[in-house]
Amino acid sequence: ANGFQCYLATGVIFVVSWKTGHFDPAIVYDHFGEILSSLNIIALVFCTFLLIKGHLAPSGADSGSCGSPLYDFYWGMELYPRIGSFDIKEFTNCRFGMMAWEFIILCFLVKQQQMNGVAADSMIVSVFLMTVCIFLAHLSIVWRLVSDVDN
Repeated sequence: ANGFQCYLATGVIFVVSWKTGHFDPAIVYDHFGEILSSLNIIALVFCTFLLIKGHLAPSGADSGSCGSPLYDFYWGMELYPRIGSFDIKEFTNCRFGMMAWEFIILCFLVKQQQMNGVAADSMIVSVFLMTVCIFLAHLSIVWRLVSDVDN
């Protein structure tokens, strides 16, 4: 339930490390091909782990196989996979995915500003709108978790 605080803390760390010269966000743009390749390999290994986990140790009643290993691999075996109390789906989608989306677009904005001397208005508007969307998504997760506790 601390995703929103982690989002804000990550933003502060990102800006402070960039402005103090400890991190150049443009390096993400420069190495984005390698980052995507690595993440794709990690995702395949992770999905294989989830497939095996879904067969051997499902988290709850929301699991099952359709009979096709390929379909099970891409569709998934469990709706809400967990390891103990750790919610894998929330972590990968909300924590990792949405935070990565936020900071990748900021890195691309910085790179455009470095390359052209100024960021294009369209880039600024696009990053702003995506940031608002991601911010509101983090808030909605907090609201959902609070409403689940209240009920």
